[in-house]
Amino acid sequence: MKRIYIEFNYAPHIICVADDDGKVRRFKKVEIKGPSSVVSVKERNGIGQKQAWIEVQDGIEIMGVDERMNEAKAEESRNSNFYRQHGADAFFKKHLAHLIGVPGLRFLEIGSYAGSSAVGVIEDILTDPTSTITCVDVWYSPFVEKAFDEATTKYVSQIVKESSYSSHWLQAYDGAPFDFIYIDADHSAEAVVSDTKLSWPLLKPGGIMALDDYLYEHPKGQEHNPKSAIDAFILQIADQSQILEISQQVWIKKTNGHIAD
Repeated sequence: MKRIYIEFNYAPHIICVADDDGKVRRFKKVEIKGPSSVVSVKERNGIGQKQAWIEVQDGIEIMGVDERMNEAKAEESRNSNFYRQHGADAFFKKHLAHLIGVPGLRFLEIGSYAGSSAVGVIEDILTDPTSTITCVDVWYSPFVEKAFDEATTKYVSQIVKESSYSSHWLQAYDGAPFDFIYIDADHSAEAVVSDTKLSWPLLKPGGIMALDDYLYEHPKGQEHNPKSAIDAFILQIADQSQILEISQQVWIKKTNGHIAD
């Protein structure tokens, strides 16, 4: 017997299928050709995504219809260093150069995925071992979480791993404020509204917030694009902030204050 991991609605109308070894394929529809039993099912609240472990006999064939991403491409995506390959490191080095090597810094990352940005920030900015980054992510896939754990092993003493939905964690947090906050989680407008509003009070005056995917085009339609939510947030904090950059990412320095209700 072996277990098959399935994510329903990984993206619009796409099913993600993975074997125990982590090899991933994505389809619009799948059919298991033989006996199977459901081991567990988990639902991500509010976004219609379900995850399941299904036990099947060895040799059972899984038929996919309209394959959207082959195994090699999926594995490449999971293992990609998004921080370096997509140029995010240039933004960090530009706007956080004054913090390189400073002891006792506290960074917060909302949305960590496979850990490339957390590792990159430690290597580039948080070079003093007393500085830390708190990584908040729901890690919807056990394979992505495994990739995160493997990538961050070398820097485990500087990483605070928090497995949680960002809204839950941010509302419950009552610790010290952060020097820098990076928001790169759910790229929908609705999620950005929540993440920015809840994160802003946790940023020190003089601290910096960065928002990724400013120009991201959401697959559910333009009304879900994060740009409008980020633009509204910028206007909302205009008297408390200094805009450092608006391009692929938005970088904001906090001068004072909190978001008004």
